[in-house]
Amino acid sequence: MKAMAWFEKAAVRNNAYAQHNIAHMYQNGLGVTQDYVKAREWYEKAAVNGIAKSQYELGRMYAEGSGGKQDYLKAAEWYRKAADNDYADAEYQIGLMYRFGLGFTQDDGKAAEWFRRSADHGHNAAKIQLKKLSADLPSAN
Repeated sequence: MKAMAWFEKAAVRNNAYAQHNIAHMYQNGLGVTQDYVKAREWYEKAAVNGIAKSQYELGRMYAEGSGGKQDYLKAAEWYRKAADNDYADAEYQIGLMYRFGLGFTQDDGKAAEWFRRSADHGHNAAKIQLKKLSADLPSAN
């Protein structure tokens, strides 16, 4: 596929967007055989180069165990890097990790902080989780 050839030329020259595109192609089998191991490798290259979407996708792959061992701590590390770039999906995922104790000690207060941050960036599912969490938390009476 011509697109892959051009992306590879740019990626080996450390073009982060090309690295991200290659990862996306491997993750989804677009013009190449689907390969989660290669997707994870290319997402990591792009993530190290500061692409928030790649940081998020790499976190998701670690959380799901796609392309390697499941590792919630590594997932949280990459989600946090994406969240530091105001990536709402990553903020939401960190909220879920705190809400359900995945990689962290379960903490509804911290979950609410992350859901609020994500909701402030327009994430609708985070708004829903905030409402659910508010209903589950004891009142301050």
